[in-house]
Amino acid sequence: MWIIRDVISEALARANIIGRRQVQSAPGDKVLDALDILRDIAADFSSKNLLQWLQETVEIPTCLPEKLILNEGWDLGINFWTVMKDEDLPPIPSAGMWDTAFCWNKGNIVWNITSPSAGVGEWTKTIYGNSREAMNAMSFHGNMAVLEYAPAGLRTEVILGSIDEDIHCDYVDVPCKDLDRIIAVYFELSSPTESGEYTYPLGFVSYEDFWNSGWGYNVYTYQNISDTKSKLYLKKLMTEKLPSSYGLKVVYNKAWNFDLDTEVRSPDVYRSLFLSALTYRLAVRFPRLDPAHTERLKQEMLDRIAIVSSKTRALKYVVRTGACNSNRLVNRAQLTSGSFIFGN
Repeated sequence: MWIIRDVISEALARANIIGRRQVQSAPGDKVLDALDILRDIAADFSSKNLLQWLQETVEIPTCLPEKLILNEGWDLGINFWTVMKDEDLPPIPSAGMWDTAFCWNKGNIVWNITSPSAGVGEWTKTIYGNSREAMNAMSFHGNMAVLEYAPAGLRTEVILGSIDEDIHCDYVDVPCKDLDRIIAVYFELSSPTESGEYTYPLGFVSYEDFWNSGWGYNVYTYQNISDTKSKLYLKKLMTEKLPSSYGLKVVYNKAWNFDLDTEVRSPDVYRSLFLSALTYRLAVRFPRLDPAHTERLKQEMLDRIAIVSSKTRALKYVVRTGACNSNRLVNRAQLTSGSFIFGN
């Protein structure tokens, strides 16, 4: 365990910005500058998958629950309900909600409140051509916001992360606390609860290239849609392939937020890594050392990065476009049979 403030003070001393006697009482402006630099370094190292203690995994089951997204004018169970038949309709709400109160069967039937001549509200059924027409009819109420519905099961777009409590009706499909960046996705065609393994990796492609058919369907991409959530994109053929399996395992980096007094419970090698990187960055920003010494600090930083990098693996994706319907070589049988070249 080590403390951020101690690393900053030591780096300031090694970069000759403060004297050794000032280590415990470094000037506040220099400490805050170093803290900002250290946060930049941490973000850079995280993007390169160097901070292994901040990596987590989460499973995405193929049996995701159905998704109902209401706009800011609706609250489920107050002025909006989902019901399957007339006998399930709730009591008539107060007259002030009549214009925006709806029941929906998650299909093409909508009940809304009409007021007959006696002034007593009642539920009235309307049957539309399809579910999209029904949702469009409801969306014209409540500030014309869009109502979205997705059926249960694995979908081509899956939102991971944490709910923003300040956003009305915010949601995620799979909770991932402190999600920063998705770094790998694996799938399995038999239940991994028996073997504990996910055999097949999905290849990553950029968001703008994802819909190119040349990549095949064993690929994924993601898009950061807020500071707490990312949307994972899968090909439709992949989601159709997986319902008989357990699902997906996602490996991701956690966001790391720290301040001066944060206690970091990571292996000591990471303390050495951050100390070397911060010392070098400070020496470049506030030149107090001769160029040769600064160059030695840079080499020391690179050596520390190499030590940490040797404990990780590089993610690579090799593909023969259009040559195989799975676009990958993942086992010995595919190699010996040549199916990775000619297709299955």
